[in-house]
Amino acid sequence: MKRLPTALGLIRLISRLVPRWRRGDWEREWHAELQAQAHGDTGGESTVLARSAGAFADAFSLRSQAMYLDLWLGDVRFAWRAVSRRPAFTALVVLTLALGIGVNSAVFALVDAVLLRPLPYRDPSRLAFVWQTLPEHNVFDLEATPFDYDAWHQVRSFAQIGLVDNDAFTLTGNDNPERVRGSRVTASVMPLLGMAPQIGRAFSADEDALGAERVVILSDGLWRRRYGADFSILGRSIQVNGAPRTVVGVMPRATALPGPLAGDDDLWLPAEMSSEERTNDTSHNYTVLARLADGTTPARASAELEAFAARMTAEHPTSHRGLGVRLVPLAEQAVVTIRPTLLVIAGGVAMLLLVACANASTLLIARASNRRQELAVRTALGATRSRLLSLAVTECLFLAILGGLAGLLLGGWALRGLLPLFTDTLPASIAVDIDAREVNEYLEEIAGFPYTAKDFRTWGGSMLAATVLADIGPARTKTARNKNVLTAIRLVAAELGNTPAIARKSYVHPMILTRYLRNGSTITVPRRSAENTTPGKHWPEEIALIQFLDEHFPDRRTTRRLPNEER
Repeated sequence: MKRLPTALGLIRLISRLVPRWRRGDWEREWHAELQAQAHGDTGGESTVLARSAGAFADAFSLRSQAMYLDLWLGDVRFAWRAVSRRPAFTALVVLTLALGIGVNSAVFALVDAVLLRPLPYRDPSRLAFVWQTLPEHNVFDLEATPFDYDAWHQVRSFAQIGLVDNDAFTLTGNDNPERVRGSRVTASVMPLLGMAPQIGRAFSADEDALGAERVVILSDGLWRRRYGADFSILGRSIQVNGAPRTVVGVMPRATALPGPLAGDDDLWLPAEMSSEERTNDTSHNYTVLARLADGTTPARASAELEAFAARMTAEHPTSHRGLGVRLVPLAEQAVVTIRPTLLVIAGGVAMLLLVACANASTLLIARASNRRQELAVRTALGATRSRLLSLAVTECLFLAILGGLAGLLLGGWALRGLLPLFTDTLPASIAVDIDAREVNEYLEEIAGFPYTAKDFRTWGGSMLAATVLADIGPARTKTARNKNVLTAIRLVAAELGNTPAIARKSYVHPMILTRYLRNGSTITVPRRSAENTTPGKHWPEEIALIQFLDEHFPDRRTTRRLPNEER
Protein backbone atom coordinates (compact mmCIF):
# COMPACT_ATOMS: atom_id res chain seq x y z
CA MET A 1 0.00 0.00 0.00
CA LYS A 2 2.99 2.32 0.60
CA ARG A 3 3.98 2.32 -3.06
CA LEU A 4 0.48 3.11 -4.36
CA PRO A 5 0.61 6.90 -3.68
CA THR A 6 3.96 7.06 -5.47
CA ALA A 7 2.50 5.27 -8.48
CA LEU A 8 -0.55 7.55 -8.52
CA GLY A 9 1.69 10.61 -8.37
CA LEU A 10 3.66 9.25 -11.31
CA ILE A 11 0.41 8.83 -13.27
CA ARG A 12 -0.50 12.48 -12.56
CA LEU A 13 2.91 13.56 -13.80
CA ILE A 14 2.69 11.47 -16.97
CA SER A 15 -0.83 12.75 -17.67
CA ARG A 16 0.71 16.08 -18.75
CA LEU A 17 1.77 14.33 -21.94
CA VAL A 18 -1.83 13.30 -22.74
CA PRO A 19 -3.96 15.71 -24.81
CA ARG A 20 -6.21 17.91 -22.68
CA TRP A 21 -9.50 16.60 -24.09
CA ARG A 22 -8.50 13.04 -23.18
CA ARG A 23 -6.51 13.69 -19.96
CA GLY A 24 -9.28 13.34 -17.34
CA ASP A 25 -10.60 10.00 -18.61
CA TRP A 26 -7.06 8.67 -19.08
CA GLU A 27 -6.03 9.53 -15.51
CA ARG A 28 -9.16 7.97 -13.99
CA GLU A 29 -8.68 4.76 -15.97
CA TRP A 30 -5.07 4.37 -14.80
CA HIS A 31 -5.94 5.18 -11.16
CA ALA A 32 -8.63 2.49 -11.21
CA GLU A 33 -6.31 -0.06 -12.80
CA LEU A 34 -3.44 0.53 -10.32
CA GLN A 35 -5.75 0.44 -7.29
CA ALA A 36 -7.28 -2.83 -8.49
CA GLN A 37 -3.81 -4.29 -9.03
CA ALA A 38 -2.54 -3.14 -5.61
CA HIS A 39 -5.45 -4.77 -3.80
CA GLY A 40 -5.60 -7.86 -6.02
CA ASP A 41 -4.54 -11.35 -5.16
CA THR A 42 -1.76 -11.52 -7.75
CA GLY A 43 1.19 -9.21 -8.05
CA GLY A 44 0.34 -6.92 -5.14
CA GLU A 45 2.30 -3.68 -4.62
CA SER A 46 5.50 -5.14 -6.03
CA THR A 47 4.22 -4.72 -9.59
CA VAL A 48 2.34 -1.43 -9.15
CA LEU A 49 5.36 0.76 -9.93
CA ALA A 50 6.40 -1.46 -12.83
CA ARG A 51 2.87 -1.29 -14.24
CA SER A 52 2.69 2.49 -13.83
CA ALA A 53 5.81 2.78 -15.98
CA GLY A 54 3.73 1.37 -18.86
CA ALA A 55 1.68 4.56 -18.75
CA PHE A 56 4.56 6.34 -20.54
CA ALA A 57 4.05 4.30 -23.71
CA ASP A 58 0.30 4.80 -23.54
CA ALA A 59 0.67 8.57 -23.07
CA PHE A 60 3.16 8.95 -25.95
CA SER A 61 0.84 6.89 -28.20
CA LEU A 62 -2.11 9.17 -27.43
CA ARG A 63 0.05 12.26 -27.95
CA SER A 64 1.18 11.10 -31.39
CA GLN A 65 -2.41 10.32 -32.34
CA ALA A 66 -3.43 13.80 -31.19
CA MET A 67 -0.67 15.34 -33.29
CA TYR A 68 -1.93 13.56 -36.40
CA LEU A 69 -5.48 14.63 -35.55
CA ASP A 70 -4.41 18.25 -35.11
CA LEU A 71 -2.60 18.16 -38.44
CA TRP A 72 -5.65 16.71 -40.17
CA LEU A 73 -7.98 19.28 -38.60
CA GLY A 74 -5.58 21.98 -39.74
CA ASP A 75 -5.70 20.62 -43.28
CA VAL A 76 -9.49 20.63 -43.18
CA ARG A 77 -9.57 24.25 -42.00
CA PHE A 78 -7.14 25.20 -44.76
CA ALA A 79 -9.23 23.38 -47.38
CA TRP A 80 -12.36 25.18 -46.21
CA ARG A 81 -10.63 28.57 -46.43
CA ALA A 82 -9.27 27.68 -49.87
CA VAL A 83 -12.64 26.71 -51.37
CA SER A 84 -14.39 29.67 -49.69
CA ARG A 85 -11.82 32.14 -51.00
CA ARG A 86 -12.62 31.30 -54.65
CA PRO A 87 -16.40 30.62 -54.82
CA ALA A 88 -16.58 30.75 -58.62
CA PHE A 89 -13.87 28.13 -59.05
CA THR A 90 -15.41 25.96 -56.31
CA ALA A 91 -18.88 26.19 -57.86
CA LEU A 92 -17.51 25.23 -61.29
CA VAL A 93 -15.71 22.14 -59.96
CA VAL A 94 -18.68 21.08 -57.78
CA LEU A 95 -21.17 21.48 -60.63
CA THR A 96 -18.91 19.53 -63.00
CA LEU A 97 -18.67 16.63 -60.55
CA ALA A 98 -22.36 16.88 -59.63
CA LEU A 99 -23.39 16.51 -63.26
CA GLY A 100 -21.36 13.35 -63.75
CA ILE A 101 -22.18 11.81 -60.35
CA GLY A 102 -25.85 12.79 -60.37
CA VAL A 103 -26.72 11.37 -63.79
CA ASN A 104 -24.71 8.21 -63.07
CA SER A 105 -26.39 7.67 -59.69
CA ALA A 106 -29.83 8.04 -61.29
CA VAL A 107 -29.08 5.59 -64.12
CA PHE A 108 -27.37 3.11 -61.80
CA ALA A 109 -30.35 3.23 -59.42
CA LEU A 110 -32.58 2.33 -62.36
CA VAL A 111 -30.21 -0.40 -63.59
CA ASP A 112 -29.98 -1.85 -60.07
CA ALA A 113 -33.75 -1.89 -59.63
CA VAL A 114 -34.48 -3.36 -63.06
CA LEU A 115 -31.53 -5.60 -63.96
CA LEU A 116 -29.74 -6.50 -60.72
CA ARG A 117 -32.32 -6.71 -57.96
CA PRO A 118 -34.08 -10.10 -57.57
CA LEU A 119 -37.70 -10.22 -58.71
CA PRO A 120 -40.30 -10.32 -55.89
CA TYR A 121 -41.22 -13.99 -56.33
CA ARG A 122 -40.21 -17.20 -54.58
CA ASP A 123 -36.89 -18.47 -55.95
CA PRO A 124 -37.20 -16.43 -59.20
CA SER A 125 -34.16 -18.13 -60.80
CA ARG A 126 -36.28 -21.26 -61.33
CA LEU A 127 -39.21 -19.47 -62.97
CA ALA A 128 -39.66 -19.30 -66.75
CA PHE A 129 -42.16 -18.46 -69.47
CA VAL A 130 -43.03 -21.13 -72.02
CA TRP A 131 -43.75 -19.78 -75.50
CA GLN A 132 -44.66 -21.52 -78.71
CA THR A 133 -42.88 -20.39 -81.88
CA LEU A 134 -43.50 -20.22 -85.62
CA PRO A 135 -40.00 -19.82 -87.10
CA GLU A 136 -41.34 -19.75 -90.65
CA HIS A 137 -43.29 -16.58 -89.81
CA ASN A 138 -40.58 -15.11 -87.50
CA VAL A 139 -42.83 -15.47 -84.45
CA PHE A 140 -41.06 -16.50 -81.24
CA ASP A 141 -43.45 -15.53 -78.46
CA LEU A 142 -46.73 -17.18 -79.44
CA GLU A 143 -49.11 -17.88 -76.58
CA ALA A 144 -50.05 -21.50 -75.88
CA THR A 145 -53.27 -23.41 -76.26
CA PRO A 146 -55.06 -25.21 -73.40
CA PHE A 147 -54.26 -28.54 -75.11
CA ASP A 148 -50.52 -27.82 -75.07
CA TYR A 149 -50.68 -26.56 -71.50
CA ASP A 150 -52.15 -29.90 -70.35
CA ALA A 151 -49.61 -31.81 -72.44
CA TRP A 152 -46.64 -29.95 -70.93
CA HIS A 153 -47.46 -31.39 -67.50
CA GLN A 154 -45.60 -34.47 -68.75
CA VAL A 155 -42.30 -32.57 -69.02
CA ARG A 156 -40.17 -33.84 -66.14
CA SER A 157 -38.09 -30.66 -65.97
CA PHE A 158 -41.15 -28.78 -64.68
CA ALA A 159 -41.95 -28.94 -60.98
CA GLN A 160 -45.06 -26.77 -61.45
CA ILE A 161 -46.81 -25.22 -64.42
CA GLY A 162 -49.56 -22.61 -64.53
CA LEU A 163 -51.78 -20.88 -67.09
CA VAL A 164 -52.83 -17.19 -67.16
CA ASP A 165 -55.30 -15.28 -69.31
CA ASN A 166 -55.56 -11.49 -68.93
CA ASP A 167 -59.03 -10.04 -69.28
CA ALA A 168 -61.25 -7.12 -68.32
CA PHE A 169 -64.34 -7.39 -66.13
CA THR A 170 -67.29 -5.24 -65.13
CA LEU A 171 -68.25 -4.86 -61.47
CA THR A 172 -71.87 -4.02 -60.75
CA GLY A 173 -74.09 -4.12 -57.67
CA ASN A 174 -74.90 -1.49 -55.06
CA ASP A 175 -72.09 0.85 -56.16
CA ASN A 176 -71.56 2.40 -59.56
CA PRO A 177 -70.51 0.01 -62.36
CA GLU A 178 -66.76 -0.16 -62.77
CA ARG A 179 -64.56 -1.64 -65.50
CA VAL A 180 -61.50 -3.30 -63.98
CA ARG A 181 -58.50 -5.29 -65.16
CA GLY A 182 -58.07 -8.89 -64.04
CA SER A 183 -56.65 -12.31 -64.79
CA ARG A 184 -57.99 -15.83 -65.03
CA VAL A 185 -55.42 -18.19 -63.52
CA THR A 186 -55.15 -21.85 -62.73
CA ALA A 187 -54.89 -22.82 -59.08
CA SER A 188 -51.20 -23.62 -59.53
CA VAL A 189 -50.17 -20.05 -60.46
CA MET A 190 -50.15 -18.55 -56.95
CA PRO A 191 -48.07 -21.29 -55.25
CA LEU A 192 -45.84 -21.42 -58.35
CA LEU A 193 -44.96 -17.72 -57.88
CA GLY A 194 -44.94 -17.90 -54.10
CA MET A 195 -47.92 -15.57 -53.72
CA ALA A 196 -50.73 -15.94 -51.20
CA PRO A 197 -53.74 -13.78 -50.17
CA GLN A 198 -53.22 -11.57 -47.14
CA ILE A 199 -56.66 -12.61 -45.92
CA GLY A 200 -58.71 -15.58 -47.04
CA ARG A 201 -57.45 -18.39 -49.24
CA ALA A 202 -56.14 -19.09 -52.73
CA PHE A 203 -57.98 -21.03 -55.42
CA SER A 204 -58.30 -24.81 -55.18
CA ALA A 205 -57.69 -27.23 -58.06
CA ASP A 206 -61.41 -28.10 -58.19
CA GLU A 207 -62.26 -24.48 -59.03
CA ASP A 208 -60.30 -24.66 -62.32
CA ALA A 209 -63.14 -26.67 -63.88
CA LEU A 210 -66.23 -25.07 -65.38
CA GLY A 211 -69.27 -25.61 -63.17
CA ALA A 212 -67.43 -25.31 -59.87
CA GLU A 213 -68.38 -22.68 -57.31
CA ARG A 214 -67.90 -19.20 -58.74
CA VAL A 215 -65.26 -17.47 -56.62
CA VAL A 216 -63.05 -14.39 -56.92
CA ILE A 217 -59.99 -12.88 -55.21
CA LEU A 218 -59.71 -9.09 -54.92
CA SER A 219 -56.61 -6.94 -55.13
CA ASP A 220 -55.68 -4.84 -52.10
CA GLY A 221 -56.37 -1.65 -54.05
CA LEU A 222 -59.90 -2.70 -55.11
CA TRP A 223 -60.65 -3.97 -51.60
CA ARG A 224 -59.76 -0.62 -50.08
CA ARG A 225 -61.18 1.59 -52.85
CA ARG A 226 -64.55 -0.05 -53.46
CA TYR A 227 -65.18 -2.01 -50.28
CA GLY A 228 -63.60 0.21 -47.63
CA ALA A 229 -61.03 -2.42 -46.50
CA ASP A 230 -63.88 -4.29 -44.84
CA PHE A 231 -62.62 -7.59 -43.40
CA SER A 232 -66.13 -9.05 -43.58
CA ILE A 233 -65.81 -9.06 -47.39
CA LEU A 234 -64.80 -12.74 -47.21
CA GLY A 235 -67.78 -14.88 -48.10
CA ARG A 236 -69.72 -11.95 -49.53
CA SER A 237 -71.19 -12.21 -53.03
CA ILE A 238 -70.30 -9.55 -55.61
CA GLN A 239 -71.43 -9.11 -59.21
CA VAL A 240 -68.71 -9.73 -61.83
CA ASN A 241 -69.84 -9.50 -65.46
CA GLY A 242 -73.43 -9.73 -64.26
CA ALA A 243 -72.93 -13.02 -62.37
CA PRO A 244 -72.56 -13.47 -58.60
CA ARG A 245 -69.16 -14.57 -57.27
CA THR A 246 -68.07 -15.28 -53.72
CA VAL A 247 -65.03 -13.40 -52.44
CA VAL A 248 -62.57 -15.91 -50.97
CA GLY A 249 -59.45 -13.78 -50.54
CA VAL A 250 -57.66 -10.44 -50.85
CA MET A 251 -54.15 -10.23 -52.30
CA PRO A 252 -51.38 -8.19 -50.61
CA ARG A 253 -50.56 -4.68 -51.74
CA ALA A 254 -48.45 -4.30 -54.93
CA THR A 255 -49.03 -7.92 -56.00
CA ALA A 256 -48.56 -8.32 -59.74
CA LEU A 257 -47.87 -11.04 -62.27
CA PRO A 258 -44.42 -11.05 -63.87
CA GLY A 259 -43.19 -9.98 -67.30
CA PRO A 260 -45.68 -9.26 -70.05
CA LEU A 261 -48.53 -10.24 -67.72
CA ALA A 262 -47.72 -7.40 -65.33
CA GLY A 263 -50.35 -4.80 -64.66
CA ASP A 264 -52.71 -3.43 -62.06
CA ASP A 265 -54.91 -6.51 -61.72
CA ASP A 266 -57.98 -5.77 -59.58
CA LEU A 267 -59.54 -9.23 -59.84
CA TRP A 268 -58.25 -12.80 -59.89
CA LEU A 269 -60.62 -15.48 -61.21
CA PRO A 270 -60.16 -19.25 -61.62
CA ALA A 271 -59.47 -20.54 -65.13
CA GLU A 272 -62.85 -22.32 -65.25
CA MET A 273 -62.21 -24.27 -68.45
CA SER A 274 -64.60 -26.91 -69.71
CA SER A 275 -63.46 -30.30 -71.01
CA GLU A 276 -63.98 -29.04 -74.57
CA GLU A 277 -61.74 -26.03 -73.93
CA ARG A 278 -59.07 -28.32 -72.48
CA THR A 279 -58.78 -30.09 -75.82
CA ASN A 280 -58.61 -26.86 -77.85
CA ASP A 281 -55.36 -26.95 -79.84
CA THR A 282 -55.92 -23.90 -82.08
CA SER A 283 -56.64 -20.95 -79.72
CA HIS A 284 -53.25 -19.51 -78.80
CA ASN A 285 -54.55 -17.13 -76.12
CA TYR A 286 -52.97 -18.33 -72.88
CA THR A 287 -49.62 -17.52 -71.25
CA VAL A 288 -47.84 -20.38 -69.51
CA LEU A 289 -45.52 -20.07 -66.52
CA ALA A 290 -43.35 -22.91 -65.23
CA ARG A 291 -41.15 -23.59 -62.23
CA LEU A 292 -38.15 -25.77 -62.99
CA ALA A 293 -37.51 -28.85 -60.91
CA ASP A 294 -34.69 -28.84 -58.36
CA GLY A 295 -31.31 -29.19 -60.03
CA THR A 296 -32.68 -28.54 -63.53
CA THR A 297 -30.97 -25.85 -65.59
CA PRO A 298 -32.83 -23.75 -68.19
CA ALA A 299 -30.70 -25.32 -70.95
CA ARG A 300 -31.64 -28.84 -69.89
CA ALA A 301 -35.33 -27.92 -69.59
CA SER A 302 -35.23 -26.30 -73.05
CA ALA A 303 -33.71 -29.43 -74.60
CA GLU A 304 -36.37 -31.66 -73.08
CA LEU A 305 -39.13 -29.24 -74.09
CA GLU A 306 -37.90 -29.09 -77.69
CA ALA A 307 -37.81 -32.89 -77.87
CA PHE A 308 -41.34 -32.99 -76.48
CA ALA A 309 -42.50 -30.42 -79.06
CA ALA A 310 -41.02 -32.51 -81.88
CA ARG A 311 -42.96 -35.54 -80.65
CA MET A 312 -46.16 -33.45 -80.45
CA THR A 313 -45.63 -32.33 -84.06
CA ALA A 314 -45.29 -35.95 -85.15
CA GLU A 315 -48.43 -36.99 -83.26
CA HIS A 316 -50.52 -33.98 -84.33
CA PRO A 317 -49.24 -32.90 -87.75
CA THR A 318 -52.31 -30.82 -88.59
CA SER A 319 -52.47 -28.51 -85.56
CA HIS A 320 -48.74 -28.49 -84.70
CA ARG A 321 -47.12 -28.25 -88.14
CA GLY A 322 -44.25 -25.73 -87.95
CA LEU A 323 -44.80 -25.14 -84.22
CA GLY A 324 -41.78 -24.97 -81.95
CA VAL A 325 -41.34 -24.13 -78.29
CA ARG A 326 -39.08 -21.75 -76.39
CA LEU A 327 -38.26 -21.47 -72.69
CA VAL A 328 -37.39 -17.97 -71.46
CA PRO A 329 -36.18 -17.44 -67.85
CA LEU A 330 -38.33 -15.00 -65.92
CA ALA A 331 -35.45 -12.59 -65.21
CA GLU A 332 -34.76 -12.32 -68.95
CA GLN A 333 -38.39 -12.03 -70.01
CA ALA A 334 -39.18 -9.30 -67.47
CA VAL A 335 -36.59 -6.91 -68.94
CA VAL A 336 -36.48 -8.04 -72.56
CA THR A 337 -37.71 -4.69 -73.89
CA ILE A 338 -35.85 -2.34 -71.57
CA ARG A 339 -32.49 -4.10 -71.07
CA PRO A 340 -30.78 -2.94 -74.33
CA THR A 341 -31.87 0.65 -73.80
CA LEU A 342 -30.67 0.70 -70.19
CA LEU A 343 -27.28 -0.77 -71.09
CA VAL A 344 -26.75 1.83 -73.83
CA ILE A 345 -27.73 4.65 -71.44
CA ALA A 346 -25.49 3.23 -68.69
CA GLY A 347 -22.52 3.17 -71.07
CA GLY A 348 -23.21 6.73 -72.18
CA VAL A 349 -23.43 8.15 -68.66
CA ALA A 350 -20.26 6.24 -67.66
CA MET A 351 -18.43 8.13 -70.42
CA LEU A 352 -20.04 11.33 -69.12
CA LEU A 353 -18.60 10.62 -65.66
CA LEU A 354 -15.13 10.13 -67.15
CA VAL A 355 -15.41 13.44 -69.01
CA ALA A 356 -16.60 15.20 -65.84
CA CYS A 357 -13.68 13.80 -63.83
CA ALA A 358 -11.23 14.81 -66.57
CA ASN A 359 -12.65 18.35 -66.64
CA ALA A 360 -12.45 18.64 -62.85
CA SER A 361 -8.85 17.39 -62.92
CA THR A 362 -7.96 19.93 -65.60
CA LEU A 363 -9.41 22.74 -63.48
CA LEU A 364 -7.45 21.61 -60.42
CA ILE A 365 -4.20 21.32 -62.39
CA ALA A 366 -4.72 24.82 -63.81
CA ARG A 367 -5.26 26.18 -60.32
CA ALA A 368 -2.18 24.36 -58.99
CA SER A 369 -0.04 26.05 -61.65
CA ASN A 370 -1.26 29.44 -60.38
CA ARG A 371 -0.22 28.53 -56.82
CA ARG A 372 3.47 27.98 -57.53
CA GLN A 373 4.47 31.01 -55.48
CA GLU A 374 2.41 29.84 -52.49
CA LEU A 375 3.95 26.36 -52.65
CA ALA A 376 7.46 27.85 -52.95
CA VAL A 377 6.89 29.93 -49.81
CA ARG A 378 5.62 26.91 -47.88
CA THR A 379 8.62 24.88 -48.98
CA ALA A 380 11.00 27.67 -47.90
CA LEU A 381 9.35 27.73 -44.48
CA GLY A 382 10.06 24.01 -44.02
CA ALA A 383 6.98 22.23 -45.41
CA THR A 384 7.81 18.74 -46.63
CA ARG A 385 6.45 17.14 -49.77
CA SER A 386 4.18 14.93 -47.66
CA ARG A 387 2.66 18.03 -45.98
CA LEU A 388 2.07 19.74 -49.32
CA LEU A 389 0.54 16.53 -50.67
CA SER A 390 -1.68 16.24 -47.59
CA LEU A 391 -2.97 19.80 -48.09
CA ALA A 392 -3.70 19.16 -51.78
CA VAL A 393 -5.44 15.82 -51.14
CA THR A 394 -7.59 17.31 -48.36
CA GLU A 395 -8.69 20.17 -50.62
CA CYS A 396 -9.54 17.73 -53.44
CA LEU A 397 -11.40 15.52 -50.99
CA PHE A 398 -13.38 18.52 -49.78
CA LEU A 399 -14.40 19.38 -53.35
CA ALA A 400 -15.25 15.73 -54.04
CA ILE A 401 -17.53 15.58 -50.99
CA LEU A 402 -19.33 18.76 -52.04
CA GLY A 403 -19.65 17.42 -55.59
CA GLY A 404 -20.96 14.09 -54.32
CA LEU A 405 -23.62 15.72 -52.14
CA ALA A 406 -24.72 17.95 -55.01
CA GLY A 407 -24.67 14.88 -57.29
CA LEU A 408 -27.00 12.95 -55.00
CA LEU A 409 -29.46 15.85 -55.03
CA LEU A 410 -29.23 16.13 -58.82
CA GLY A 411 -29.53 12.33 -59.12
CA GLY A 412 -32.89 12.35 -57.35
CA TRP A 413 -34.23 14.89 -59.82
CA ALA A 414 -32.73 13.00 -62.75
CA LEU A 415 -34.31 9.73 -61.61
CA ARG A 416 -37.71 11.37 -61.42
CA GLY A 417 -37.21 12.52 -65.00
CA LEU A 418 -36.08 9.09 -66.21
CA LEU A 419 -38.83 6.95 -64.72
CA PRO A 420 -41.74 8.38 -66.76
CA LEU A 421 -39.81 7.62 -69.96
CA PHE A 422 -39.86 3.88 -69.14
CA THR A 423 -43.30 3.59 -67.55
CA ASP A 424 -44.61 1.18 -70.19
CA THR A 425 -41.53 -1.10 -70.14
CA LEU A 426 -40.57 -1.18 -66.45
CA PRO A 427 -41.26 -4.40 -64.52
CA ALA A 428 -44.27 -4.28 -62.23
CA SER A 429 -42.00 -4.29 -59.16
CA ILE A 430 -40.63 -0.84 -60.16
CA ALA A 431 -43.00 1.96 -59.32
CA VAL A 432 -42.79 5.60 -60.34
CA ASP A 433 -42.52 7.76 -57.23
CA ILE A 434 -45.37 10.16 -56.51
CA ASP A 435 -44.55 13.20 -54.40
CA ALA A 436 -46.75 14.88 -51.80
CA ARG A 437 -47.72 17.70 -54.15
CA GLU A 438 -49.24 15.29 -56.68
CA VAL A 439 -51.11 13.43 -53.92
CA ASN A 440 -52.53 16.67 -52.52
CA GLU A 441 -53.60 17.86 -55.98
CA TYR A 442 -55.39 14.55 -56.59
CA LEU A 443 -57.16 14.72 -53.21
CA GLU A 444 -58.30 18.26 -53.89
CA GLU A 445 -59.53 17.27 -57.35
CA ILE A 446 -61.65 14.32 -56.21
CA ALA A 447 -62.93 15.99 -53.03
CA GLY A 448 -63.57 19.46 -54.39
CA PHE A 449 -61.97 20.87 -51.23
CA PRO A 450 -58.29 21.59 -50.39
CA TYR A 451 -57.70 18.47 -48.33
CA THR A 452 -54.11 17.26 -48.03
CA ALA A 453 -52.44 13.95 -47.16
CA LYS A 454 -51.62 15.39 -43.74
CA ASP A 455 -55.34 15.89 -43.07
CA PHE A 456 -55.92 12.17 -43.61
CA ARG A 457 -52.87 11.22 -41.51
CA THR A 458 -54.08 13.49 -38.70
CA TRP A 459 -57.57 12.02 -38.90
CA GLY A 460 -56.18 8.48 -38.83
CA GLY A 461 -53.85 9.26 -35.92
CA SER A 462 -56.60 10.96 -33.93
CA MET A 463 -58.97 8.12 -34.70
CA LEU A 464 -56.50 5.49 -33.53
CA ALA A 465 -55.60 7.39 -30.35
CA ALA A 466 -59.27 7.89 -29.44
CA THR A 467 -60.22 4.25 -30.03
CA VAL A 468 -57.19 2.96 -28.08
CA LEU A 469 -58.05 5.17 -25.11
CA ALA A 470 -61.70 4.10 -25.37
CA ASP A 471 -60.64 0.44 -25.35
CA ILE A 472 -58.35 0.97 -22.33
CA GLY A 473 -61.04 2.88 -20.47
CA PRO A 474 -60.78 5.59 -17.81
CA ALA A 475 -58.10 5.49 -15.12
CA ARG A 476 -58.40 6.72 -11.54
CA THR A 477 -54.93 8.16 -11.06
CA LYS A 478 -53.06 10.77 -13.06
CA THR A 479 -50.07 8.44 -13.39
CA ALA A 480 -52.24 5.71 -14.93
CA ARG A 481 -53.81 8.20 -17.36
CA ASN A 482 -50.37 9.43 -18.45
CA LYS A 483 -49.28 5.83 -18.99
CA ASN A 484 -52.38 5.09 -21.10
CA VAL A 485 -51.83 8.21 -23.21
CA LEU A 486 -48.21 7.18 -23.78
CA THR A 487 -49.39 3.73 -24.93
CA ALA A 488 -51.86 5.28 -27.38
CA ILE A 489 -49.22 7.70 -28.76
CA ARG A 490 -46.72 4.87 -29.28
CA LEU A 491 -49.32 2.87 -31.25
CA VAL A 492 -50.10 5.92 -33.40
CA ALA A 493 -46.39 6.52 -34.03
CA ALA A 494 -45.87 2.88 -35.06
CA GLU A 495 -48.85 3.05 -37.43
CA LEU A 496 -47.77 6.33 -39.06
CA GLY A 497 -44.04 5.61 -39.07
CA ASN A 498 -43.14 8.66 -36.96
CA THR A 499 -41.58 9.19 -33.56
CA PRO A 500 -43.95 9.43 -30.57
CA ALA A 501 -43.05 13.13 -30.13
CA ILE A 502 -43.97 14.00 -33.73
CA ALA A 503 -47.11 11.84 -33.61
CA ARG A 504 -48.32 13.61 -30.46
CA LYS A 505 -47.47 17.10 -31.72
CA SER A 506 -48.71 16.84 -35.31
CA TYR A 507 -51.06 13.89 -35.82
CA VAL A 508 -53.31 13.57 -32.74
CA HIS A 509 -55.97 16.17 -31.89
CA PRO A 510 -54.89 17.74 -28.57
CA MET A 511 -58.43 17.77 -27.16
CA ILE A 512 -58.53 13.94 -27.20
CA LEU A 513 -55.49 13.77 -24.93
CA THR A 514 -56.42 16.81 -22.82
CA ARG A 515 -59.87 15.49 -21.89
CA TYR A 516 -58.53 12.04 -21.10
CA LEU A 517 -55.72 13.39 -18.91
CA ARG A 518 -58.16 15.71 -17.13
CA ASN A 519 -60.94 13.29 -16.22
CA GLY A 520 -60.47 10.09 -18.26
CA SER A 521 -63.26 10.90 -20.75
CA THR A 522 -63.04 9.88 -24.39
CA ILE A 523 -65.30 8.76 -27.23
CA THR A 524 -67.94 6.09 -26.80
CA VAL A 525 -67.54 3.50 -29.54
CA PRO A 526 -70.73 1.60 -30.44
CA ARG A 527 -70.55 -2.03 -31.50
CA ARG A 528 -70.19 -2.57 -35.25
CA SER A 529 -72.98 -4.20 -37.20
CA ALA A 530 -73.95 -4.75 -40.81
CA GLU A 531 -76.13 -1.62 -40.63
CA ASN A 532 -73.44 0.79 -39.44
CA THR A 533 -70.47 -0.49 -41.48
CA THR A 534 -71.76 0.14 -44.99
CA PRO A 535 -68.89 0.83 -47.42
CA GLY A 536 -68.62 4.52 -48.26
CA LYS A 537 -70.14 5.58 -44.92
CA HIS A 538 -68.42 6.68 -41.73
CA TRP A 539 -67.63 3.85 -39.32
CA PRO A 540 -69.19 3.98 -35.83
CA GLU A 541 -65.97 5.12 -34.15
CA GLU A 542 -65.55 7.88 -36.74
CA ILE A 543 -69.06 9.16 -36.05
CA ALA A 544 -68.30 9.04 -32.30
CA LEU A 545 -65.12 11.10 -32.79
CA ILE A 546 -66.97 13.66 -34.95
CA GLN A 547 -69.60 14.01 -32.22
CA PHE A 548 -66.84 14.35 -29.60
CA LEU A 549 -65.19 17.18 -31.54
CA ASP A 550 -68.57 18.85 -32.26
CA GLU A 551 -69.28 18.82 -28.53
CA HIS A 552 -66.06 20.67 -27.68
CA PHE A 553 -65.82 22.82 -30.82
CA PRO A 554 -69.40 23.75 -31.79
CA ASP A 555 -68.20 26.52 -34.10
CA ARG A 556 -65.63 24.42 -35.97
CA ARG A 557 -68.02 23.46 -38.79
CA THR A 558 -68.88 25.43 -41.90
CA THR A 559 -71.96 24.96 -44.01
CA ARG A 560 -70.04 22.39 -46.08
CA ARG A 561 -70.36 18.75 -44.99
CA LEU A 562 -68.98 15.57 -46.43
CA PRO A 563 -71.42 13.98 -48.88
CA ASN A 564 -71.57 10.66 -47.01
CA GLU A 565 -71.74 12.12 -43.51
CA GLU A 566 -74.48 11.04 -41.13
CA ARG A 567 -76.91 13.86 -40.35
